[in-house]
Amino acid sequence: MVNKLRELRNEKGLTLRAAVKELSEKTNLSISPDSLAKYERGVREPKLAVWQKLADFYNVSILYIQGISPYKSASDVRDNQKTHNKRLDIMRFFQEQLGSETYENDADLQELENALFEEDRQLNTESMRYTNYDDLLAYSNLARILFSPAFFADTNNKYNDKVKKQCIKILKNNSKENASIADGMQYSNNIFLLKNLFEVILDAQDGDQEAIKIKNNISDELHKRDSF
Repeated sequence: MVNKLRELRNEKGLTLRAAVKELSEKTNLSISPDSLAKYERGVREPKLAVWQKLADFYNVSILYIQGISPYKSASDVRDNQKTHNKRLDIMRFFQEQLGSETYENDADLQELENALFEEDRQLNTESMRYTNYDDLLAYSNLARILFSPAFFADTNNKYNDKVKKQCIKILKNNSKENASIADGMQYSNNIFLLKNLFEVILDAQDGDQEAIKIKNNISDELHKRDSF
């Protein structure tokens, strides 16, 4: 999977040095030309927050900039779905006018129908990817709050140094790089696990003994993992 970083930079007519200068000015992302070059070649994988700033800078989605989706945004997918639905309506009109037997015996129309159905499948896949990614990003942002010491400072100091790791462990166990989005199902599983984890955290905060026990079991992983 090849990312779109170099392609997007070339579209803007920017050198590496000019790109990192504008990134710093417009997104407060401070990286070196060498780091950006390594991101572009896929030698180094940016963290999720860096991907987000790069995507914002180029005005595209993370899914697009990572080379996962051919569509620059979820709205592009929706626009294509609207156009595609009009084509399907025309196809159904021809079916009605020609009759099913005539339509089914026309090789050109059958080829067109198969192409439209394949396009429909691809658009639905892309739509699901964007939906799953938006959910994951929302839960990741929530994790930043829930797993911050400040969130627990006024409730239970016991958890101040322990709240980060389980979400990180889950994400990294289910995906080699937590900022990469390999497929929708994998990230749906991550979202489900994150939901369960948040329930445990909040139950533990309310004093549930079983939740507290589960939450305490994550302590061994805290200093082995990078934070978000």
